[in-house]
Amino acid sequence: MTSQYFIWFLSLLPLVVHNLRLKPVIALSLSMIWFAAQGAWLFYAYLLEFKCRKIFILIWLKGIVFFCANIFILVQLIKSYSPEYRFGIIDYPYGVKNK
Repeated sequence: MTSQYFIWFLSLLPLVVHNLRLKPVIALSLSMIWFAAQGAWLFYAYLLEFKCRKIFILIWLKGIVFFCANIFILVQLIKSYSPEYRFGIIDYPYGVKNK
């Protein structure tokens, strides 16, 4: 799972954010975990692509760390999701039946 896919998942976040039961501290810590993992991977990718250093093993290891961080964050988001099955339901005034 690359950063691109995670960004695509984040684009769906506004649809469910009202159903997430995350404390602000946890949300901030999940964001920090993601930015740290992303930054570490991008740093070694920069060294490989722009500085021509042969650090394939380090990029592979950081890729594993980045993957684990993404999975951890997604699991936390899924665990904190508490769906309210009212999306699209119209509340009719008293005495009007839903047909």
